Amino acid sequence: MNLTKDQASATLDRLKATEVKGKLSKCLNETGSIRFTNHALERMKERKIESLDVTNVLRAGKVPRDPEEFDGRNWRYSIATPKFKIVFCFHESTVIVITAIRKDP
Repeated sequence: MNLTKDQASATLDRLKATEVKGKLSKCLNETGSIRFTNHALERMKERKIESLDVTNVLRAGKVPRDPEEFDGRNWRYSIATPKFKIVFCFHESTVIVITAIRKDP
């Protein structure tokens, strides 16, 4: 598989599940900076998910063993609780929420 220069660079930045939790914790505790994409805000409204729900999932959820997906520019990660799944990426010390999903009971 041939990777572009950007993809090759981003591959180096790919985090393991334990590293994702550590970076999340550091971002949330040191800067508290969470940004929401327009898509995330639309889905949250549609699915009746509050920003506090998202923050709680980011703080206490579980990162799957292989949580990543490369979108061509960034690694996207997911974290979940029994009720919610959050897809996000990092930009420096900021957590960017890409979408929020309410799981069916």
